[in-house]
Amino acid sequence: MIWKTENTSLTLSCLIVFLIWLAPFHSVAEDIMIRNVRIINREAEDEIVTVSILVEGNILKLVSKQDITPKPGVKIVDAQGGVVLGKLAVGGPANLIIVDEDPRKNFDVLLDTKTHASFAMHNGEIKKSRVPMKIHAADVSSTLTADVSERDRWFAYVPPPVALPISYEGGRKWNHWNSKWFSGTFFAAILLDRTRWQPDFATQSMLGDFDDSDTGELRGFRFGAVGALKFEQPWIYTIFAATSAFDRGFDAGVDDEIIMFDYRLDIPTPGNTTLSIGKQKEPISMERIMSMVYEPMQERSAVSDGLMRSRNFGMVLSGNAFEQQTSWAVGAFNDWVITSVPFEDSASQGVGRVTWIPWASGDESNLVHLGAAIRYSNAREGVRFFTEPEIDNSPVFIDTGSLEADGALTWNLEASWRKGPFWLAAEYTQTDVSAVEYGDPSFNGYHVTASWLLSGEMREYQRRSGTFAAAPIARPTDVGGWGTWEASARWSYLDLNDSGIDGGEMQVFSLGLNWWLKRDLNFSINWRHINLDRFSRNGSSQAMIARLSFYIE
Repeated sequence: MIWKTENTSLTLSCLIVFLIWLAPFHSVAEDIMIRNVRIINREAEDEIVTVSILVEGNILKLVSKQDITPKPGVKIVDAQGGVVLGKLAVGGPANLIIVDEDPRKNFDVLLDTKTHASFAMHNGEIKKSRVPMKIHAADVSSTLTADVSERDRWFAYVPPPVALPISYEGGRKWNHWNSKWFSGTFFAAILLDRTRWQPDFATQSMLGDFDDSDTGELRGFRFGAVGALKFEQPWIYTIFAATSAFDRGFDAGVDDEIIMFDYRLDIPTPGNTTLSIGKQKEPISMERIMSMVYEPMQERSAVSDGLMRSRNFGMVLSGNAFEQQTSWAVGAFNDWVITSVPFEDSASQGVGRVTWIPWASGDESNLVHLGAAIRYSNAREGVRFFTEPEIDNSPVFIDTGSLEADGALTWNLEASWRKGPFWLAAEYTQTDVSAVEYGDPSFNGYHVTASWLLSGEMREYQRRSGTFAAAPIARPTDVGGWGTWEASARWSYLDLNDSGIDGGEMQVFSLGLNWWLKRDLNFSINWRHINLDRFSRNGSSQAMIARLSFYIE
């Protein structure tokens, strides 16, 4: 039997009021977080998602698919997968009822609420409850995260490049579409940067003046769609593009050229594995795989940008093992499809990565992550390693130039420790180039990054890909909160000098502050101190970068 909301809204309202009046349970208003509860989209009845609901006092503060870290003293209610009924109006009094079954599949749920209702609230007060409840302790080790069902998680190894923590608002948004055969969501991101440089004389003598870099720029304008092809096991598609204007300053003319960043199809395969085909990130390095937008710093470390490729065309098979204690991914790549170079003349790569959780507390608020990856390229097009000092609007600081080579082997080691709102991450990367003419040079680097979510939230660990998710926004400013605040620090090092190649040696120390006002608005500021040793000279420079980011999801 199909349940039609428009034909039952009056009946449902009456049932909720009737239950509230008859319920024997009564309590005063308090701060409550309801976890592991499912909600039906009123305008797309085939869509049901698992969310967390936050009630502060009498007011419904947040309904979110993103994990929420509560404040100490908040009462935690485990809805055990029940379905919530009622109008969830954020900013208004909390009035809802939770039933133990989906009423679209069993209409008796609405006829016998005494049996099927497990929880009820009226004006923010609990009127009935027969589900587990506990008080959230002040000790961060007891931090809880929402139990989102596996089918609502992203099953591909690499999530979309702009995948925001989505809050459920009810109704169908203009940028969502859904049909019998496919569904999707349009995403967009605009990043505006303002950079102030203070290079010393030695740095300028090596690189020239910084007049073109000491300015504002449109750091990024990316847009695309993520959705599903509705087979029995859905296939997920990802398409993202950008205009080349994101490399241009505010005073530059408009460039309409479109650059395709990602176009990928994620196909479920036997054994709970996934085959990803198309232009995508190679499975190497947590920092490289994670979306730059949601990392603690505005830009990735110099070693990640200097020694590892951003995107490539190929296929990746990925999965988990040992009860998701381990993630793995292997891929084969060749970009002849997206270049004019014939396949036999284009470089081919083989990449593999494995991660492991050697230890985690019972609630996973305290967790250790280890990872290792390897990449081999036959280097048919030669190799070149270069990068800026973790600032987009910057001259290239270190550069090996183009090198003819017979092959290049890159390996990466990574380790992370996250305890509640604190996260410490480190990676070491080395590339050995097979090039007899240059003495088979070897280049290496590392970074150590620390992040602290000042507002108390905790990044979720994503077992599918062995990465950490974006910082959750438990209390956005548009519902009366202060958003999510994050302080970070990083030390990075990259050495491109070896066997007579003077590519340069660079050390970068960074401090950063992130403020997520709400899920579609972010302000951040980074300060960097850069030491450069190249051409037998040593230079020191500083830079301050302010960024304002807008998102559509």
